[in-house]
Amino acid sequence: MINEIRTPNLTKCATTLDKSIRTVEKITEHRSVTLSDIMDNAINEYLSASSMNILAKIRFHKFLNKSIGYIMKPENFLNSGKESKVYKISDNYVARIKRGKYENNAIHCYDIAQNPNRKFNSLSIYYGEPVVKLGNIEILRNATPNQFTTCGIVWKGKYPTKEAINKYHEEFIPTCAAVPQEGYDEFAKCLKKLNGIRHRNLNPLNKINEHMPENSHNGFGKKISYTLDVINPNNVLISDNSFKLVDSFFKVSSKNPNSVYTMLEPLLIRLTPDKCAEFDAKTAPLKKNIFRKILIASEKAELPLSSPFLDDTTQFGLEQIYRINNNGSKSPLMCLEALDTMRKESVPLKERIAFINKELLEK
Repeated sequence: MINEIRTPNLTKCATTLDKSIRTVEKITEHRSVTLSDIMDNAINEYLSASSMNILAKIRFHKFLNKSIGYIMKPENFLNSGKESKVYKISDNYVARIKRGKYENNAIHCYDIAQNPNRKFNSLSIYYGEPVVKLGNIEILRNATPNQFTTCGIVWKGKYPTKEAINKYHEEFIPTCAAVPQEGYDEFAKCLKKLNGIRHRNLNPLNKINEHMPENSHNGFGKKISYTLDVINPNNVLISDNSFKLVDSFFKVSSKNPNSVYTMLEPLLIRLTPDKCAEFDAKTAPLKKNIFRKILIASEKAELPLSSPFLDDTTQFGLEQIYRINNNGSKSPLMCLEALDTMRKESVPLKERIAFINKELLEK
């Protein structure tokens, strides 16, 4: 039966979106085998059509509305956050669906398929910008077709279990520490590029973002920056020895909002959106090495060493990375302060990296 479904007739059947719709409706017990192929074909065909092609938009609307129930099967579930859930469509695409009471009815009859502007194409590790948006559904490139690790603990809106915390220390921390320096360097380089992507807010009634500094909510006429939502560590994944950014960026009115803390929060500080990771003696050396790699990457990219969003919780979480023994090591905050002084004194990069290694390689 599987071989019969995968004959050239399937390719011919999927050459138009209308025929793809009929195929989806006829899929039987083997639909999970063929759905990815059909979805890929439908998405790619829509993307290849002109953005002004109304007929293609109508057909894709009908197709996705028919397919949403198949996409949201439990076995396709990947992750969830405060605002949305993510389901695998194929090795090439995933669907991000806004959370709510009527998730299966995420597309309304009046919704129109949109092709968002791809302004973040230069960010090699960013997968959070949708290629298609329709109603409460966004279709994105699949950042992790292979095995992946979620930073922090998958957020479920409640206090993490002891098992989840143990998994964080036993699986996530070693995986994060094993990412080569090049992976950290690319993360920092993308954040540096993101600081350079600006947008002017021309709507005086448009609130930029809940994370803006106080007294700047109108933001009219101001150039807006973009930053990663670091409160939820799940917005960063580890796959194929590199980091992948998978959520929408926040708009903020601060200049250069992406700093060393944009790496520290998801990789080391945050356990969940409302809880910091605590000290664990067994993983302290690994955390120290992660901190070292983050600092080296940050120095290479010359990311800011502070953040407009710092609070007491963040600084407390930073100090929980590891505890200082009587070996002369500086605390995390002292390391950052020392690097800030070295930058102001124009100390060469090579010497700054040597300082990081001296302080943070195991003594």
